[in-house]
Amino acid sequence: MKLGLNNKHIYLLCVLAGALLCAPRPCFAQRSGVKSLYKRAAGEAARAYPVETAKKATRLARQASSVKLKGPSYQTSRQAAPSLEELRRSVAELETLQKNLLEQKLFLEGQNRTRLAVFQAIPDGLAPVNTYSGTVFKTVYNGKTEIFGAIAAHTLRSMPQMPGVLEKTFRVAVVRNGQAHVVPVRVVQVSSRKLFDVALVKFRPQDEALFAPLTLAKASPAEGEVYSHGFACGLPMTVSSRSVKAVSPWVIKTTMPLEKESRAGLCGSAVLNKRHELVGIHTGSSANLQNPAKDVGYVAPASLLRGLVEAYHNGGEGAFALVLNGKEITRLNVDEFVSSVELLDKKGNLLWQKKVTGKFSPRQVEEQLAANHKVQVIKLVIGKTGWESASLPQYEGILKETDNVKTGVLDWKKGRLVK
Repeated sequence: MKLGLNNKHIYLLCVLAGALLCAPRPCFAQRSGVKSLYKRAAGEAARAYPVETAKKATRLARQASSVKLKGPSYQTSRQAAPSLEELRRSVAELETLQKNLLEQKLFLEGQNRTRLAVFQAIPDGLAPVNTYSGTVFKTVYNGKTEIFGAIAAHTLRSMPQMPGVLEKTFRVAVVRNGQAHVVPVRVVQVSSRKLFDVALVKFRPQDEALFAPLTLAKASPAEGEVYSHGFACGLPMTVSSRSVKAVSPWVIKTTMPLEKESRAGLCGSAVLNKRHELVGIHTGSSANLQNPAKDVGYVAPASLLRGLVEAYHNGGEGAFALVLNGKEITRLNVDEFVSSVELLDKKGNLLWQKKVTGKFSPRQVEEQLAANHKVQVIKLVIGKTGWESASLPQYEGILKETDNVKTGVLDWKKGRLVK
């Protein structure tokens, strides 16, 4: 018969019953009844908790009471009864253990739910075919909840006859309740692969119910662990422990505890915090051949997704701040990127120049600004990403990047744009 007590009382009974078993008379004379109570309380704990937790409770109770059973009639060797403070510590330890187990249980349940927010993006091109990851999230715009998908922009076609990449419209595969679904999606907003490297996609309304969209995190993680869900080498992939190394408005850097050969297709994965909120989208990683432990994973922050949604609703117009050393020096539209940077002194002499061939890194410019105090002017050449018709009729469109669309000149000392 159950005692009808809550979990805290069950554990407390385990400890106190053990204490009574070694107490002096007259309580000691009641050891037979106390023994029964002890057994019933321990049994209740075993039914209410996992095996390891019940073992922990019983072990602590026996340590507190110093009870030894010998034969059917049993004898008791008594030591000094535990103090009230010792009993309190034992109960506190059990309560902490109970809390940790509950937190772990809730985290694992939440982690299972977040797997319903990722999909595989399948190219329609010929072999060799890669399958990329995608992430589904929800956001509120003008009081209405909307559902979007996000992929890495570099997975989109940038030249004709490029196999194994995605077009403006492509297919995604999802498995729900053991059933496979292949549905079409369409790219509705894109940022340059040289800037944020994220593209926004929309599903058909009837397909949105296939997913359990993620909630965007309100802030980037300052420290601690994150994890990610996606697909790699065509298979589901969860990277359970990614430590945050650095955070900026442009990128979150994490550790990447996954061998380089196992990462293909991981770009577009959902990166989440311990509250299961979407921190950002995985867009790539480094590979240190000498020391793989130094590999870095790159994540586009969730705040950039909000900017892409804003641009989607405003004809492609959505500005992001370009920040250097904590100063906003200009604003770029979501489809713009920095194609080159020049640092000049007050006479216009060139001190440093960088042609951006890959992804723009503000850190490189900041390092030069810190090392050279003669810098008076920063000159930025801005490019633009857009769709153009493909030369072959079977392709809907390709991404075109024009390197020189406009130039921005900033007086660094005064902190304002000259033109």
